[in-house]
Formats: sequence, C-alpha cells, structure tokens
Amino acid sequence: MSNARADATAYPVIHPVILCGGSGTRLWPLSRRAFPKQFIPLLGDKSLLQLTLERVMPLVDSTVASITCVSSEDHRFLLADVAEHTGVSVGQILEPQPK
Repeated sequence: MSNARADATAYPVIHPVILCGGSGTRLWPLSRRAFPKQFIPLLGDKSLLQLTLERVMPLVDSTVASITCVSSEDHRFLLADVAEHTGVSVGQILEPQPK
C-alpha cells in the first residue's frame, strides 16, 4: 500500500453539514419567522450559527473539504450574510418547505 493511500485512510475527509433551517418559534418573542434563533446573538454578540461556523473553521484546511448549511429558502440571504461576516465560504442546501 502506498503512503498516499495509507494517509487517505488514516485521515478521512469530513463534510460537515450544519442544520439551520428552523423557524425559531419556541423562542418567541426573541425570534420571529423572518429572524429565527440561529441568527440571533443569544450568547454575547454572536449568533448561534456564527459560533458554530467559528468552531468548524479551524478544520477547513486540514480535514474538512467544505461546509454545507441547510436552511429554509426564506433565510438564504441571512445565512450568506452570517457566513460572509464570519469569513467562511459555505455551500447552501435550501429546504423548499419546512419539515
């Protein structure tokens, strides 16, 4: 077995998927349908989504190929804004309707 093949099996590529498509109705009145809890700064000045992206970011160059976020279509621009503000590029999967 070649070293490259051994390295590939020792360190698999990780594809993190962050689920952030909820409407946040249980945290009302802080969250609203248009601005659910994952986009609200609950802990200090950063949103839950931003904190999650920051935790995953250090892995991007070593073991993570890319970060994918699943959100509702209504929140695609909020998600893009948070990702840009955090300084990370994310792929988006948009839910056509809430599950």
